[in-house]
Parts: sequence; structure tokens; C-alpha cells
Amino acid sequence: NEMNDVVWSVKMPGGEHIFYTPSTEKLYEIPLDDWYQDTMLWLKMIHPKDRQLVEEVSKNILLHGSYEIDYR
Repeated sequence: NEMNDVVWSVKMPGGEHIFYTPSTEKLYEIPLDDWYQDTMLWLKMIHPKDRQLVEEVSKNILLHGSYEIDYR
């Protein structure tokens, strides 16, 4: 609750939402309840040109258990 960074955790595979920091609500001006209800809201916040990286991240998690990738 004290963290100013926007951090969210989504269980992969499956997309189960684990948590969002309160600063997520502050930055995007979208209530935290909306984040938990719309399971694709986090994806909508990723720059359109970077959305294909989500698939790459998912594949790396499944294959290697982790990922390392640069994005905006």
C-alpha cells in the first residue's frame, strides 16, 4: 500500500489477477474494483505496439518459468 510504483501481478497461464498496487488506481483514474472485474483491462493499458510482447512473455514463462524483455 505504500508503494508509489504501479505494479500488478497476474498469474500466468490463466490470467488470474493476484494484486494491484493502489497507485494503479491513482495513475489511471480507474477504480481498483474495475481492474479486478475486467480481466483484460491491464492489457488495454499496454501500448498497442507492445501488446504482441505479452504473447512472447507468456511463452517464455511456460517454457522457462521466467522472462526478460524490454518494452515501454
